[in-house]
Amino acid sequence: MAPTDQNYAPPTRRLWRSATALVCALALFTLSGAACPQMVKQYKLPVAAAQARALTLDELALRINEHSAQVQSLSSTSVTLSGPQFPSLKANLALERPQRFRLVAEKTGLTGPELDLGSNDELFWFWVKRSEPPAIYFCRHDQFATSSARQVFPVEPQWLLEALGLLQINPAEVTYGPSPVGGSRQRLELTLSGAAGARRKVIVFDDSIGAVVEQHMYDESGALLASALLSEHERDEATGTMLPREIRIQWPPTRFEMKIELADLQVNQLAGDPAQLWAKPEYRGWANVDLADPRAQLPPPTFRARTPEPTIDTATADRRGLFGFFKR
Repeated sequence: MAPTDQNYAPPTRRLWRSATALVCALALFTLSGAACPQMVKQYKLPVAAAQARALTLDELALRINEHSAQVQSLSSTSVTLSGPQFPSLKANLALERPQRFRLVAEKTGLTGPELDLGSNDELFWFWVKRSEPPAIYFCRHDQFATSSARQVFPVEPQWLLEALGLLQINPAEVTYGPSPVGGSRQRLELTLSGAAGARRKVIVFDDSIGAVVEQHMYDESGALLASALLSEHERDEATGTMLPREIRIQWPPTRFEMKIELADLQVNQLAGDPAQLWAKPEYRGWANVDLADPRAQLPPPTFRARTPEPTIDTATADRRGLFGFFKR
């Protein structure tokens, strides 16, 4: 299903640009809120009939905010990443509010990690195993708006936490809506300001399932920067939160698209050593490149495999491999 607020062209970029956009996008996913741990139930919630009247702004904001506040952390050892520009990857994912994130992806269990991306309270990073030149890229959160990282992906890191439908609405920022867009769906428009400039955000909420199903971000000229389409929602019994099991992300400025499929979700329950899980890794043979440095060389538009294979510094990585972070 295409977004209701965009005209999106099919992606055509080369594989390195795709991998870079994928890593940047995923490396910054974060959640917020708190509740008790519980596995998400493996069944689909029956769709309720549309309610008789539209929600008021205050009612809609309250529903979205209360929904988001239930989730403190999220993890899965069964994530699938796919898209027209890169092969399907299996991944392990861990998230913890407000900005902690770790994702390690591999093509097969024999080849080892292909991507390592993450975020802690100070900075975010991304690494692609087969990159040339070999580098691990990073940037402090408070320097993103003025850094060259904005040339790699078009939206602020804060927007990416909303890709799972977990967001907070300030009614004072709403400039239009709620307005009906068919069935039980309602649309909000918000105007945001920040160091990166003015932004217009569009949110579509489906009251029949009690969750956000679309999000779109535009720049001040009206150009679409990013979209997230959320589907296959399931309810976590402990928190009552509806979580999507499929997220489609589209970034028109980079002509990039990917699908994230989540399974075996653990809500508010993380495993692993936090000292390793949230630490930026070091790779012998891979240079550290700070994207906030004006002299930094950006990731190239293409990449090719290099040798030798990376040696992971055991000061920041378990001897079992990066996937060992997620073992329970």
